Order: sequence, then structure tokens, then C-alpha cells
Amino acid sequence: MASNCGISGGYSFDCNDKVKAIGGIKNTFWIGNLEDIDRTYGTDGFNISGAGFVTDIKFKYQKGLYEFGGVRLGNSNTDDAARNEGGIPNFPVSIAFKMYDNAPDDALIVEQLANADALFAIQQTSSGDFKIFGSALGLNLASAPRASGTQPTDDSSRLVTLSGVEPKLPRYFFKTSQSITLALIQSYVL
Repeated sequence: MASNCGISGGYSFDCNDKVKAIGGIKNTFWIGNLEDIDRTYGTDGFNISGAGFVTDIKFKYQKGLYEFGGVRLGNSNTDDAARNEGGIPNFPVSIAFKMYDNAPDDALIVEQLANADALFAIQQTSSGDFKIFGSALGLNLASAPRASGTQPTDDSSRLVTLSGVEPKLPRYFFKTSQSITLALIQSYVL
């Protein structure tokens, strides 16, 4: 039996939405391995509120997030809505961040990101919202080019891009306030 896949609501934009519409991503963000999430908890390891926010993540024993300190104005993310040739919706997502690999430990992090099978990331927008990218199927390293430049003033950072295709748009993570959500995320850091 065929079903009608239509919309069930409209969209409006008001003055409160304008404050949250500013662009930009904060410097600090977090990356984890999907395999470290206890998928038997909640909705595939995430507790989802009635309003649709992620309110908790359940990690396996001694697993959690890794904190990354990005370069100011060097982090970004994208998400899109698309349909394949069969009419099935999909949502390409990516995050990008700059890093400087000036030591062997830094280079090792790039190598680990390249070898990881399924990552997810949490980024905070400039307006304070937290979004989770790759929570269902995961992100993989798409590219990580680095150029030395020719002048001392040239940018010599490495631009790391993690991308994937998800069954839904990135999830919003919110507990009861931005500060409590941030504290909860930081409690997951190893």
C-alpha cells in the first residue's frame, strides 16, 4: 500500500530566530567514535526528548569524546538535503577545521582521523546551539591538505574535512541550558 509522504507543518521566522541565525562555529569542538556509543540505550545511544533534542549520550565503559581546540574562525560545517535517483532522501554533512601539525603527536592525530571508520562530531554555533554531525552512520576523513606557503605570513594550517551521508539532518543537543549542555559534553571528554 502506497503512503503519501507529505509535510506536516509550516515554517515561520521571527525576531527571536534572527539572533540564532548568525553564522560561525566556536573554536572548541568534540569528536568521538560511533563504535564507542552504547547503541542499546535510548535511540541508538542517544536520549531524545519529546521536542527532538538529544539530551544525553551513553558511551561504553571508559569511552567518550576527544576535545579539539580549533583555530579562531577556522571551523565550519555544512549540511544539505537531497534525494537519490530512487527518490530516497539523504543528508550529506561535513565539518571542517584547521589544525597545525607541527609535531609527531599532531601528525598522529591526522593519521588516526584518516584511519577511523565512523566518527561523529559535536560543534557549538556562535549563537550557542550544539549540533551533532554523523550520529547515525558516521563521518570519515574526506581530505586534509596542508600547504607550507611561500612567505612567513602565509597560512600553513591543515584543513581537515570529515564528511558523510546521514538519514537525517544533524541533531541538536540540548539539556536544560547552554551551560549545562556544555558541562555535560565536557563530562564525556576522556
